[in-house]
Amino acid sequence: MLRPMKTLLIIPLLFAVVGFAEARNVYRWVAPDGTVTFADRPLSQDAEVYVPQQRTPVEVAEQGDPVEERKKRKCIEARERLEQYTSQAEIRRVDKASGRIVRLEPEAREALIAEARQDAQVWCDDE
Repeated sequence: MLRPMKTLLIIPLLFAVVGFAEARNVYRWVAPDGTVTFADRPLSQDAEVYVPQQRTPVEVAEQGDPVEERKKRKCIEARERLEQYTSQAEIRRVDKASGRIVRLEPEAREALIAEARQDAQVWCDDE
């Protein structure tokens, strides 16, 4: 009874070992036109064994969260706009129809300030 059990345990182990023995190299080369090719055998004299770079969890964590990075960037932009709008007595813009520089009316300036304030509240989370 013990012998069939051992056989059942050894067979998957043998398949695993054979699978590792079958692991082949991957070759990489760059053609003169810049095309990068990967294959399981070298099809060019320039082919080199390709070893993929594996990153550790620490390296991945050091990259930062792209959502948080975007949020920080948007917060900075909103605060800079708010500072720019509030520090100027008047705001000038290019009129798209005429191409001329025009001064915004006080109501339009206040609307831009309110919009910048709102953006800062949304993106900055009480920083």
